[in-house]
Amino acid sequence: MKFIKENKIPLLITLGVALLFGAFLYFTFVIAQPGTFLSSLDGDILIPSSAQEKQEKWKIGLLTENFVSLFSSGVSLSMIAPDIGKIATHPSIKNFVEPVWPAFEIAIFILNIALFWVVLKYALKKEKIFIVFLMLAMFITIFMVVLARPDHNIIPDFDYRYAGPPYYFYCLFIALVASIAIKIKKEYAAKIIVSVLIVIFALQQIFSFHAVRLEEESKLRKEAIVRLNDTLFIELERLSEKNNDLTIPNLTGAHIFQGMPGYTLADYLLFFDKKMPMRLVQNIYMPPDVKTHIVDTVENLRTSTSQEFKDTLKKTGIISSYYTSSVWMRYKNIEGENTGAKTIPLGENRNILIKKNEFDPEKSNTVGLSFYTDDIPGNLEFYFSFKNDFGLDGKAGAIRIDDFTPYIIENEKRLYHIETNMLQIYAYALSDKVSELFLYVPKEKNPVITNIHFK
Repeated sequence: MKFIKENKIPLLITLGVALLFGAFLYFTFVIAQPGTFLSSLDGDILIPSSAQEKQEKWKIGLLTENFVSLFSSGVSLSMIAPDIGKIATHPSIKNFVEPVWPAFEIAIFILNIALFWVVLKYALKKEKIFIVFLMLAMFITIFMVVLARPDHNIIPDFDYRYAGPPYYFYCLFIALVASIAIKIKKEYAAKIIVSVLIVIFALQQIFSFHAVRLEEESKLRKEAIVRLNDTLFIELERLSEKNNDLTIPNLTGAHIFQGMPGYTLADYLLFFDKKMPMRLVQNIYMPPDVKTHIVDTVENLRTSTSQEFKDTLKKTGIISSYYTSSVWMRYKNIEGENTGAKTIPLGENRNILIKKNEFDPEKSNTVGLSFYTDDIPGNLEFYFSFKNDFGLDGKAGAIRIDDFTPYIIENEKRLYHIETNMLQIYAYALSDKVSELFLYVPKEKNPVITNIHFK
C-alpha cells in the first residue's frame, strides 16, 4: 500500500494508458478488424507445415533473436526512427544493411540494458520499484507477442498489433529516466535532455517523412467514406427495393478510395449497419473476403450478377462511377524464358494491341508480360484499355511495377515476367463482349516489351 501511495500519480497514468490502449485494441481487432490480431500477421501460412518445422520454430535461439529484434527495432528505435525498419528493407540498400542489421540491433539492446543499470543505480527505492515494474511489463508483453506468433518469424518494425503495449511502457520509462536525471544534476540534465529531444524530433522528421502523406490519406479516406454513405448506399438501396433477390459484385476497397486499398463494400455495409436485401459476390481474382464472411465466391461474376445491376452500370450515375473506375491490378511473378533481342514495337501512343476483334472475356482473360527496363530504382505503370458493354473509356486497370517487384539482371537490364487477370476489372468481367484490348507502355525506365501472351 505504501508503494501505491508514493507512486499514485504515475500508477494512475499507467492504468489510464493501459485502459485506453486496451479499448483501442478491442475496437480495432474485435470490432473493426476481427480475427487479425497476432496470428493473422503472417499472411496465409499460419501454421508450420510439419512437426519438424514447428519444432525448429520453437528453438530458444530463434525466440531470443525475435525478442531482441522486437525490443530494439520495434520498441526502442520507434521513439527516434519509427520507419527505419521499412527503409532498411528497400532493395536499393537492403544488401548493404542486412549483414550489419543484427549487430546493430544487439548494440541497441545492450545500450538499453546499460541505461537500465545506470538508472537503477541512481534511482530512489520507490523509483527502482516502478522501474522494475515497467521493465517487467515491457518484457512480458514482448514475450507474449513472440510466443503468440505461429511461425515466430523476426518482427522488424513498429506495429500497434504487437509493439504497442511495450512501446508505451518504454515511453513511461524514458520519462522517468528524464526526471531522475534532472534530480541528479540539474545544471547539466536540462541541457542534456533538451539536446536529446532535439535529436529525437529531428530523427522522427527524417524517418517519419510519410506522416504527412498518411495524414492526407486519412482525410481522403474520411471524405470517401462519407461520400460512400451519402451516394452509393442510397442508390443501392433504391435498386434493392426493386429486386429482393438483387446480386451485385462486392466493390473492392481500391475502387472506393480511387487507387488506395482499403475495406470493401461488405465491410462498410456492416459498419453502417445497412440491412439491404441483396447478395454480394466476387470471383477468385478479387481480394478475398476474410473478415465479414458475407461475400460468396462464384466462378462466373457475369452470370451471377443481377441484370438490373448490369443495366444500371450502362447508365451514367453513382453506381457506374464506382464500378467502372480504374483500379490497381494485382499480378504475380511467373517463370519466363530468355527472349533475346525480340522486341514488340509500340504504336504512336506507346500502345500495343493485344486483341482487336470481339471476344468473350470469360474465355480470354489472362495477360502475361515479359519486359526489360533500365537497372535503376523507381516505379513505372502499365495500363489497359478496351471497349466494353458499359462505356468505360480510357484507363481501365493499371499495373504498378516498383522496386519490390522481383526481377533478374540480364545484360545490365532488369528483366521481369509477370501475369495478371483482367477479370478483376468489373467492366471486363461483367461485359458480354470485349474488343480492342490495348496495353499502354510508360516512358519511365525505358521499358522494352519482349513477349505478351493472352489466354
